[in-house]
Amino acid sequence: MRPGGIETRRRSFRDWHGFTGYRVPSLLCSDPIQSFFRCRRQIMFPVKQCFFACAVLLLVAATARTADADRTPWTSSRVTGTPDLPRDYRVRRVFPKLQFTAPVELMMLGGTGRMAVLESSGRLHTFEIDGDPDSADLAGELRTHVDKFQSALGFGVHPQFDQNRQVFLVYTRGQGSLPDGTRLSRFRMTDANPPQLDFASEEIVLTWHSGGHNGSAIRFDHRGLLYFSAGDGATPFPPDEFDVSQDLSDLRSTICRIDVDHSDGDRGYTIPADNPFVDLPGARGEIWAYGFRNPWRFDLIPGTDRILCGDVGWELWELVFEVRRGGNYGWSLFEGPQRIRSDLEQGPTPIQKPVVAYPHTVGQSITGGLVYRGTELPSLRDAFLYGDWVTGRLWGLRHDESGVTWNPVLAETGLQITSFAQRPDGEVLVLSYDGGIYQLEKNPLAGKTTDFPRKLSETGLFRSTRSLQPSPGVIPYQIAAQAYQDGARGEFVIGIPGNGSAVPAARWTGWKFPAGTVFAKTISLESFNDGQPTRRRVETQLLHFDGLMWHPYSYAWNPEQTDAALVDAAGETLQVSLRDADGQLRSVDWTISNRAQCQTCHKRWHGGGIGFKLENLSLDSDSQSSSQLRQLIELGVLNEKRVEQFEVRAMVDPHDSTADLDRRARSYLTANCAHCHRREGGGTAPLELVFSKQTSEINAVGETPTQGDFGITGANVIRPGDPYHSVLFYRMATSGPGHMPKLWQRDNDLAGLRLIHDWIASMPNGETTADSASTDAVASALREFSELAFGDADAERQTRVARSAAEQGDLIRAALLERFLPPDERKKRLGDAIEPDAILALDGNAASGRELLMDSKALQCLQCHRVAGAGKSTGPDLDGLGKKRSKQQLLDSILNPSRQVEAEYRTRTVLTRDGEVISGLVVRQTDSEVVIRSADGKDHPIDAADIETIKEQSESLMPTGQVAQLTAQELADLLEYLSTL
Repeated sequence: MRPGGIETRRRSFRDWHGFTGYRVPSLLCSDPIQSFFRCRRQIMFPVKQCFFACAVLLLVAATARTADADRTPWTSSRVTGTPDLPRDYRVRRVFPKLQFTAPVELMMLGGTGRMAVLESSGRLHTFEIDGDPDSADLAGELRTHVDKFQSALGFGVHPQFDQNRQVFLVYTRGQGSLPDGTRLSRFRMTDANPPQLDFASEEIVLTWHSGGHNGSAIRFDHRGLLYFSAGDGATPFPPDEFDVSQDLSDLRSTICRIDVDHSDGDRGYTIPADNPFVDLPGARGEIWAYGFRNPWRFDLIPGTDRILCGDVGWELWELVFEVRRGGNYGWSLFEGPQRIRSDLEQGPTPIQKPVVAYPHTVGQSITGGLVYRGTELPSLRDAFLYGDWVTGRLWGLRHDESGVTWNPVLAETGLQITSFAQRPDGEVLVLSYDGGIYQLEKNPLAGKTTDFPRKLSETGLFRSTRSLQPSPGVIPYQIAAQAYQDGARGEFVIGIPGNGSAVPAARWTGWKFPAGTVFAKTISLESFNDGQPTRRRVETQLLHFDGLMWHPYSYAWNPEQTDAALVDAAGETLQVSLRDADGQLRSVDWTISNRAQCQTCHKRWHGGGIGFKLENLSLDSDSQSSSQLRQLIELGVLNEKRVEQFEVRAMVDPHDSTADLDRRARSYLTANCAHCHRREGGGTAPLELVFSKQTSEINAVGETPTQGDFGITGANVIRPGDPYHSVLFYRMATSGPGHMPKLWQRDNDLAGLRLIHDWIASMPNGETTADSASTDAVASALREFSELAFGDADAERQTRVARSAAEQGDLIRAALLERFLPPDERKKRLGDAIEPDAILALDGNAASGRELLMDSKALQCLQCHRVAGAGKSTGPDLDGLGKKRSKQQLLDSILNPSRQVEAEYRTRTVLTRDGEVISGLVVRQTDSEVVIRSADGKDHPIDAADIETIKEQSESLMPTGQVAQLTAQELADLLEYLSTL
């Protein structure tokens, strides 16, 4: 979790401090209970949107396995290195004996030779940077001195620390959103070695609202002025729930600048006279810039008052802004380049574009960094370094007035990056939420290939790949609930080098494994041989832990079923031949995911194999699989002394009709959905589908959907007793936009859908009637789908109805019934693989294209463009577009919106002589006046005499990937309609 409300894909708040513990039934442990629990419950946000941090587990440091264990060491592994060219840089752990708990900030303490680490719990530690310190010294703990303390978020050191011993901390008090819940306080540290915080010296500099996002970075400029950041205080949904982001009377959503070396009456600071809003009635003079969602960390460009800031995005983008005096950075009217609201009044200055906006396919929660000032990495000199808390990627950035000139991924760190720091020599340190400190350095393996196994038979996992017999020391295991994979079945093994053991992670989210651990899952499809069922292996997936992060790889099986070959990082689609029971051959497409897709689920802190969880290893005392857990403990695969007494409600096979319906459905959702919809999972909706949560706690039952209702009247995520008004059921059923889970193929799991349908229908709700779907077209279509899928309709009728829906052109109904069509009649959606020549070769239908454009559920064009009197004028009107561009040009502008932007569609940035910056489209330009239409549709007339410069921007405001859900014919239809305008 990211403290201060910086969340992974909008939901995982980092400022909670505990995880739910699990207890293994005592019959599975040979020793009595030795562990104990200390519970701490904190309400961090408004009740309906908060998560509860509970049950912090303290583990005993025993390391033993039963004396009667009989396990052959695994010594045959050859899974080392990487098949790809390594990045140019890497991180190396420094101060390896130091281990912190949920650290959020790291800084030098002036010239003392010590660094300070602030933990979210309020503990401040210091340690000497020379040598290899054995431990850090506790300088103080806010919790013991601050009434109603909640969480520590930021830490800053005065530039004259050696003389005045001043430090500044940002922390929160109380529960929920309180007007003075966030404090910026000044403390003094003693002259002792090690120094201590003098709590009696605390001076509350100022306060602002607490809540979800708090920002809370503290930085000083070259003149000694203090800058601090504040987020919008909101939970993810709705965006900017308190509507403060454009309100200059509120400190939230801002970066502020104050002078802490001079006081103003009873106030322990003064406001610099050149702050931009000191003379604006009703505005807080402290504000330097505004319109941020959660500016978590930032740095000042040396010798200037310009800032490079990482701002945590919402649903689509993570952002880097160059922040200047008086700048408005768009939230919550915009999320970076994307318009998201029109109901909020814009602040008094124009909205500025981000320098970098990377999508959530690349990273999911930015941590702003610093400008490199060291000497050991000369090629990075003056580059801005920043990272992503979810993916662990670390970038370098250079830019000028024309835009970004350099922005590569420098390192794949695998860390949960919370902050960056610099040593006295300018070298960069990276702070990770897992408690370690790392230094960025050149990667000696950069550009070098390694002897990574290219065949499954070369990995050392199997004695024989033909028989799939594991090598000595590689342990097979089973799980109660497997994820659905188009009818495929998985076989699992784990290999831990030597006799190593897995232990529960310090925060219980999974396991800690020794370096070199490998999971393997072999996936096979059913086929028949002489009428007898058999299995056809298609893919073996590997997860390799290098000691820092998990690396996913896939191997595709050959037709002879003797071996499998390593698949390229980009993934692959296989043509697999299967034989039906009647002897007929058929070919199916099997998609092997690319490695980036794999890493979105297999995050480092999830502990490797998603299914390898205590609750999924079948812990019921009457379960046959309980002996499996006992075996894993006795073999030392799981360390018995560290597994101790976790309390677990065991998952079940979702398709076991004798099991409890709620446990079956929850097991199914955990196996298929919880890898994203959980804390730190990255899902955009606030769902908590992990099995340890009770059904009433998963933020779904009776909850309003936050990601669209698809036209379902009165929709809930789960509407008790009514699957047809439940968005969760709709998403699982449809083959069109909104389809979930994302990794499913379009031929959805009917058995799983029936399970979820029956589970929702069984929930008590007196308000739901049997005919609730009759007045709602989408709900009626869902009912029709269910009757066809779960009733007695034969395949002929299913196909006939699905064809009729496709012919009628009802997008929602057709997408629901599409799975009943023969494979060759189903829509072939474009995705990312779009061939322009193939699109242009198709004959388009203008009427169909017009219908598609005007349907906001399919495309979002009218959110920014006007056409035929509909839509908004936040971008250029589309009327007349067909006279200006050929179809080929139109298609290229859709697929590559920034490649070539005609003059009248280019964004201009105007700098006035008063320092005001206005960006948008030029709608009128004369010798005396220029009129700029900003992204919110407002026109800004500017006197020509007041203009300092006008510059064109190279990037289009239109995002890429707008047509991925369309078929080739639908895109051709859209082009045809656009060409008629």
